[in-house]
Amino acid sequence: MILDGRAARDTIISQYVTVSGLALLLHDHLLTLSTEIELVWPAKMSPVKCAFLVNRYACPLVLSFICAVNSGHWNDLDDKQFVYLDYSSSCRRTLNIVSAVEPFLLVVSTFIICTRIYCIWGSHRTAFWVLSTCWTIHLVIDVILVTLFGALDMTHTRYLPEYNLCSIEKHHSWAILLNSMVFHTILISLLLYIWISTPRSSKTPFSHLIVRDGCLWYIAMLVPLLLTLIIGIRARSSLAALLFYFIWATTSISLSRLLLSMNDVQGPEEWGQTVKLVVPDIEFAQRFNYELNHSREFLKLDYDYQINHR
Repeated sequence: MILDGRAARDTIISQYVTVSGLALLLHDHLLTLSTEIELVWPAKMSPVKCAFLVNRYACPLVLSFICAVNSGHWNDLDDKQFVYLDYSSSCRRTLNIVSAVEPFLLVVSTFIICTRIYCIWGSHRTAFWVLSTCWTIHLVIDVILVTLFGALDMTHTRYLPEYNLCSIEKHHSWAILLNSMVFHTILISLLLYIWISTPRSSKTPFSHLIVRDGCLWYIAMLVPLLLTLIIGIRARSSLAALLFYFIWATTSISLSRLLLSMNDVQGPEEWGQTVKLVVPDIEFAQRFNYELNHSREFLKLDYDYQINHR
């Protein structure tokens, strides 16, 4: 199926935007690499550190793979023994791999955001249950949408022989982005609630809290989602993927900055303690065991006292 000239131009523009997002991601990676080496690498291994490293290094690899496949410089596409039908099959097969990686990277990114807000909130039980519930609901909806609409979008995957590149029209990407937008809006609302409900002195302005807790990076993740949602709903289908992969780059940058630009963190030990994920149920169980043992000791002393004074 041959695309018209306008749709082909839209595909090429989307490819350029994806490449620019990858270049921006690599540039930011170089700028923050020294901070990462200083704070993250020596820190003790933890779930947040693992998620940080996956986001840090998996996203550039996936975006590079996408750029290679979409530009036609993949090995399967350069082999001239394939006919046109096999070219389209090759595009569909390689982009299926990318679609399978998408839910995993979404899980990693949202996990980092939730753990950061959990630490800001104070790591207590209410924060744990609210954030874990929101994250679980968001995760289930995301997996369903990516699985369902990803399969439908793959039917619009094709190879453009006149431009030697793969093309995919993400007709349903706006639904996935809408779920992410709702999730990010809820998290920003939780941050506002934390800032308003937490007592602060007159010497601590509200703007200081916004900068300290990295609200600007949450907004930096939300704004591209909003733009892509508008494009996906209002623009023609060939432009639906214009910012789709660019968002991956900006989200990865924001997540890295969120964990690398925390104020008052001077070394890897402090960084590890700041991002440490403490499950309150464990603390509650330890406290319960302590109180239980304490009660047993008290009952034993009381029993011994009664025996000795009979």
